[in-house]
Amino acid sequence: MCRFCEQEIDFSKAAIVLGREPHYQPFMEDWRGGLVELAHPKCFAEAEGIDRLLLAVEREDLRRAGRL
Repeated sequence: MCRFCEQEIDFSKAAIVLGREPHYQPFMEDWRGGLVELAHPKCFAEAEGIDRLLLAVEREDLRRAGRL
């Protein structure tokens, strides 16, 4: 369930894993981090701002490139 809109998360799509630092997960079906609080990217951007969403996406890009 999305923390902000309380609708189901489609695990074949992207989501934001909430926590100390929000984490962009492009495909939730690939998530292996255990039980976490989630949000739809759009809901996260509306609640937290587009800059925070872009930081989460950038961190995921750096992680995938092996630079984080």
